[in-house]
Amino acid sequence: MASISTRTRPISIPPDIRSSAQSSAPSLREIIARKGSRRKSAGERQKQDMILIGEQTILRLPKVKALTGLSKSTLYELMQQKSFPSSILLGRRTVGWLKSEVDQWISERIQASRQVRTIGWSPSSSPRR
Repeated sequence: MASISTRTRPISIPPDIRSSAQSSAPSLREIIARKGSRRKSAGERQKQDMILIGEQTILRLPKVKALTGLSKSTLYELMQQKSFPSSILLGRRTVGWLKSEVDQWISERIQASRQVRTIGWSPSSSPRR
């Protein structure tokens, strides 16, 4: 069985090549600084999730998913069944939802959930252990 050597030999680079290579290639610090500058802060991401037009606030999909706890496919399925507010076309490939409608839908879901619990529950109907 052949063994693999983990030893490395230093490579000598002539000074003229070393200086030209260093000047054309960005340093690691420059690369990290560029990546860091491209990252968006939480505030910037939140601004993209909500658009304020007059008195109306339009929510983008990530914000609607966060507020409802539903997946994209579930949201679109509920929209198709007319159980969730329909989206508003903002551009060719951009949609949003009115915050007031989403908030109302959430309130209705909370109310419906609590009514079912109070109507369906009674001390005699609870299972005994």
